[in-house]
Amino acid sequence: MSDYSKFYEARSIITKILKDDLIGPVSGNEILTELPTQYYIMGKLYPQGTEGEIIDLVRNPLLENAIETYDASISLSNQKNPSSMGITCTLKEGVKDIIICSSYAYYSVMNFEEADKVHVDVSKWKDSEKKPKEIWVRKEYNFETPIHLGNEKVALPVTLECNMQLQIYTHSILNSGERVITVAFVNTNQANDDPVDRARLCAFQTQIRIKGIDNSPIFTNANRQEQFTNDEELKELELLYSDVNCFGQGHGCSVVWDLESPEPLWIGSSWLPSYNLHQMMAAQIQNKQVLSMNFLANAMPSVVIRSLKDFITDYKKWIEDQSDLLKSLDPRYRDSAEKNVDRCFKAYERMEHSIGLLEESQKNNNDAIKAFQLANEAMLLQRRQTLMKAGKAYEEDSILWYPFQLAFILHELSSFIDPHSVERKTVDLLWFPTGGGKTEAYLGITAFVIFLRRIRKSTDDGVTVIMRYTLRLLTLQQFERASMLIFACELLRQRYHLGGTEITIGLWVGGKLTPNNLADARSSINKQQRGASVGDDSNPCQIQVCPWCGQRLTPNEYTVRNSDKRMIINCSNSECNFFNNPNGLPLHIIDEAIYEYLPTFIVATVDKFAQIPLSDKPARLFGISSSKNPPDMIIQDELHLISGPLGTMTGIYEAAITKLCEKNGIGAKIIASTATIRNAKNQILALYGKKHTQFPPQGLSAKDSYFAVQSTPSERPAREYFGVMGIGTTATTTLIRVNAALLFASRYLMGLGYEDKVVDNFWTITGYFNSLRELGGASTQLLDDVQSRFSYLANTKFVNLMPRVDADKPYDHIVELTSRMSNTEITKIIQDKLKRGYHNGQHLDVLDYVLASNMISVGVDVGRLGAMVVAGQPKTNAEYIQATSRVGRDNPGLVVTLYNSTRSRDRSHYEQFLKYHSAMYRFVEATSLTPFADRARDRGLHALYVSLCRYLVPELLENKI
Repeated sequence: MSDYSKFYEARSIITKILKDDLIGPVSGNEILTELPTQYYIMGKLYPQGTEGEIIDLVRNPLLENAIETYDASISLSNQKNPSSMGITCTLKEGVKDIIICSSYAYYSVMNFEEADKVHVDVSKWKDSEKKPKEIWVRKEYNFETPIHLGNEKVALPVTLECNMQLQIYTHSILNSGERVITVAFVNTNQANDDPVDRARLCAFQTQIRIKGIDNSPIFTNANRQEQFTNDEELKELELLYSDVNCFGQGHGCSVVWDLESPEPLWIGSSWLPSYNLHQMMAAQIQNKQVLSMNFLANAMPSVVIRSLKDFITDYKKWIEDQSDLLKSLDPRYRDSAEKNVDRCFKAYERMEHSIGLLEESQKNNNDAIKAFQLANEAMLLQRRQTLMKAGKAYEEDSILWYPFQLAFILHELSSFIDPHSVERKTVDLLWFPTGGGKTEAYLGITAFVIFLRRIRKSTDDGVTVIMRYTLRLLTLQQFERASMLIFACELLRQRYHLGGTEITIGLWVGGKLTPNNLADARSSINKQQRGASVGDDSNPCQIQVCPWCGQRLTPNEYTVRNSDKRMIINCSNSECNFFNNPNGLPLHIIDEAIYEYLPTFIVATVDKFAQIPLSDKPARLFGISSSKNPPDMIIQDELHLISGPLGTMTGIYEAAITKLCEKNGIGAKIIASTATIRNAKNQILALYGKKHTQFPPQGLSAKDSYFAVQSTPSERPAREYFGVMGIGTTATTTLIRVNAALLFASRYLMGLGYEDKVVDNFWTITGYFNSLRELGGASTQLLDDVQSRFSYLANTKFVNLMPRVDADKPYDHIVELTSRMSNTEITKIIQDKLKRGYHNGQHLDVLDYVLASNMISVGVDVGRLGAMVVAGQPKTNAEYIQATSRVGRDNPGLVVTLYNSTRSRDRSHYEQFLKYHSAMYRFVEATSLTPFADRARDRGLHALYVSLCRYLVPELLENKI
C-alpha cells in the first residue's frame, strides 16, 4: 500500500497558506500598513450604509411582516459588500436550548506616532525613512452564549462588542416537533463611503458555531423534500444516498458540520469550505489469486474455472446478505432496493453462464478458454510493459485485475462465445467513477474477442473492434493506451503462431488531425524532416513516443512505402520488441492505409462515420467489399457526451452502422462506458434502439456495490475540494489571488525539503475555464498580475515564512489546452510536456500552469497532476465531476473552485458546498437525444437512406465519378 502521508501533509501546508492569504490572519497579533479590506478578500462583514439603504432592500413576499428584521438581516448577506451572514439548521424534537459561539476581529487605525505612544510594536519601521502613514492593529473577540428558544418566532437579538449582533429566528416547528432555525450574524455599524472608515468598522475572520448544551447532538437532517415522482432512477438515487445527510444551509457563507461523529455535535459557518472526497476502490476479496493475470493466463484451465466459480460465489453470498437487509429498510426505499438486488442476481447469473461456457469449451474445442487465457496474458504483457516504462518495480503475481474488471469481462463473455445469445443484442453500460479502471475492463474484453475470432478461424481477421470517442483529445489519449494492448496481442500472435495477418490498431479520425491519403502524408513528413513546421495542417507524425517502450519518435522515424500502400513508423530503440520490425509499429493512422490493411482494432471519432454516405471506401471496414466479417464489438466510451445535437445526429447514423455490422442475423455487441450519466435507459434506447444493462449493478448504498467500496484516505488518494467566493471584490481579483497563493505555496514546499514526487504533485496548476473568453483573459493575468502578486506574497505578506521563497524566479511556463490549439500542439502537450516533472530542483521545462477548457474533462490521464483551480461552477455537474477528476488520480489532489458572487447558481453551490460535494454523482443531470424528431429527420434521414442503399445494394456502392 502506498504511503500518502507526506502528500497530505504538504496539501495541508498549501491550504493553510491559501486560508491565511484570503481570510487571515497571517498572525494573531498582526499589524498591517494597508487597508485590511484589501489585505483580505474573504471572511468580512462590512458596515451598513444609511438607514434608507436597508429599508430599500428587497423583501421576500412569502414572509410575514412580523419577521422583517430577519428578512433584512439575511438580505444583507446578498449584497456586494455583505453586512451579515447566517446558517439555517433543524433541531431535534424538544431542543429549546442551544449554545452559539462566535469569533471575529476588528482592525483599529492610527498613525505611526500614535501607535508608538500606545506601545504598538513598530520597531521594524523606526529606522526607516519612509514610515507608514497608517497602522492597523488587530483585536480579536470571542463570544459564547446560551440561547433559549421560546414560542416567539424572533428571539431577542444578542448584541456583542463592536456593534456585532446575533439574530435568531424560528421558521417553524414541524409536526414531528423538530424546529427549523436561522442564526444570523450582523454587523450593525453604520459607515459612509470613506474607505478608511469602512475598513475600521468592518468585521474580519467572522465565524459562528451552534452546539448543544453539554455538547450533546441536537441536529437532525435538514433535507425535507417529498418525492412525488414515478421515475425509478430518482427513487434509486434516494436509496443509494439515503445515508448522506445535510444538516445546514448557508446564507452569504457556506456551512459545515462535524463529520467525525455519528451525529454532528456542532454546525458552523465557513468562508473556505472543504470536502475530502474519498475514491472508490476495489473491494478486498479473500482469494486474490483469481485476480492475478499471471494465474489466469498460465494455470490449468480446470483450476482457472474452479477459481472463477468461487469468485462469483462470494458475490452471490453478498447479494443474499443485501437481500436479508431489505426488511429493515425504510419502506420508502424498499421497492428500489428490491429491484437493485434483482439486478445483482441477474448479473450473477450472466457471469455464471459465461463460466459455464468456458467450462464447456474446455471439455470440447478449447477455443473460448484459450482465448480467455491469451487475453489475460496480453493484459499482463501490457501492464508489465507499462510498469517497466515508468521505471517501477513489479512482481508478475502482483499484477491484478480489480474485482469489477474481471467480473465485467465474465459478464460479457457469453455475448461472444455464443453470438446467438440474447445478451448479444443488449447494450451493456459499464458505470464506474472516474479513474476507477473502466478502460482496462473493456480492453480485456477486446483482447478476448480478437483472440477468439483468430482461434476459431485464423484467416478471420479484418476489423474486429471499433472504439469510438467524441473528442480528438480523448481519442489521442486512449489510442495511446489501447496501442499497448494491441502490440501485446501481436507479440502473442507471433509467439503462438495464431496465423492470419498482423494484429494492428488504426486511428480513424477527421482529416484535420491526420492526412487522409499517403501522398499528403509523405509531403508532410518530408517537410518536417527538413525542419519546417506544418502549422495547422493535418500531421501524420501524431505518435511522438513509441507506445511499447516509450522511445521518443521524430519525423525521421516516419516513412511512406508506396509499394505497400502504408506509412511505416520505426522505433529506434534496439531494446524494443518492435525494433527493426519490417512493417514498423503495428499501427495505421492514414485513412488510405486503414482501408487497405483493415486494422484489427480501430479507434475513431463519431464524426468520422459521417463519411459513410459520401464514400465507398469505409465499406471495407464492415466487410462489405473486403470479404471479411463485420466488427464483433463496438465500444462507445464516455457515453454521456453523446447527447444533445451531437447525440441526435449520431443516433441517425447509428441506425445505419447497426445494420452494416450485421451478418446472418448477428450484429455487433455494443459496450458503452461512462462515469457520469443519468437517464441511461432512454438515451441508449434512442441511440441504439436496444435494451441495456448497467454493470456493476448498485446495491443498497452508493458506497458499496461489492466490486467497489469507498476507500479511506490511507488506502487510496483522496481529492480535497475547497470553495472560494470573494467578498467586496471582483471575480478576476479572486482568480489572481488564488492562483498566486497556490503558486507561492507549492514553491514553498520546495524549500521545506519535500521529496520530488510530493513537490511535483502540486507543481503544475491546472486552470479550468467555462469559456475561451475567460481563459484568454486569465492567460494575460497569469503572466502579469499573478507573477507580481506572487512577488508581493514572498517579499511582504509571507516574508516571515521560513525558508524564504525566491520571488525573483519567474514561474510563467504556461500552455493552453483548448480547441483553438493545433493538433500538433495538443499531441505534444499530452504526450510530452504534461509528463515532464520536477526533479532535483530542476523545473525550467516543467509546466507551471495548464489553462484548459472543457477539452480536458475527459481522457486526460496524467498521474502527476495534483492541483486545479476551477473558475466558476461548470454548466453541468457531469462536467464538474469529469474535469476535477483529472487531478489527484495517483496521489492526493487539491481542487479550488472559485464562485462568482454575482451569479445565483455559483452562490447556491457555495452556500451548500458540503451537501453538494458529499453526493456529487447524485446530482448528475439527465441527458437526452431525439434522433427521429422532425428537424432531425429533415437534417439527417437522407444520409441514413443513402448509406443503407449504397452499402447494401452492390450496384450502388462505387463512386462513378
